[in-house]
Amino acid sequence: LVLLPPLLFAAAFNTSWHDFRFHLVSVLLLAFGLVGFTVLGVAVASEYLLPASFDWRLGLVLGAVVCSTDAIAATSIAARVGLPRAIVDILEGESLVNDASSLLALEFAVGLVVSGQEPGFGQGLIRLLTLVGGGLVVGFIAAWLIHRLQLRLTDPPIEITLSLMAPYVSYLLAESIHVSGPLATVVCGLYLGHKSSEVFSTQARLENAAVWNTLDFLDRKSTRLNSS
Repeated sequence: LVLLPPLLFAAAFNTSWHDFRFHLVSVLLLAFGLVGFTVLGVAVASEYLLPASFDWRLGLVLGAVVCSTDAIAATSIAARVGLPRAIVDILEGESLVNDASSLLALEFAVGLVVSGQEPGFGQGLIRLLTLVGGGLVVGFIAAWLIHRLQLRLTDPPIEITLSLMAPYVSYLLAESIHVSGPLATVVCGLYLGHKSSEVFSTQARLENAAVWNTLDFLDRKSTRLNSS
């Protein structure tokens, strides 16, 4: 709740909307198709490789945990080996949505374990569409409202404070109605990043970038320390 929303928002805010839209099909195939394939593959393999008490629902949880790749490592390696810019753009876009889709898979898998139910394909698909669709709608509504408010502001400190509140507003609003908070945060960040030139003055843009770069650095360091 503390680290995830600003990390997702900062990555989405700094993503080129033009590049993201151009590679949207490839990004979605990787972010959802590859994540789904990995989760299901781990669930199936776990029944054969792990003890009998480890059923397919626990396998889904394990698959959801390991399916998300490290965005920083992927882009750093890509730049080091000299991959074409188009592939780097796809990797960056995929890593942006990958966090949301993997957490979505984790939420769904944990729900299966906690409830102890084995829903059919139709029920699972409806729940998945609800999580995804609701997250997209909530993220867009939150971003549109914040953008309209930003248009009325001219004080840089207030503008920066509002931008710091944006990821938590979208995330908590989505979670409060039981849809995907990560997806809502990504959508909010993409929209506000695309509209940033309309609302931020030059001074506010420089100050906002400095604040977010520092916050992003601290968040990533805290995440790595917690993981280790």
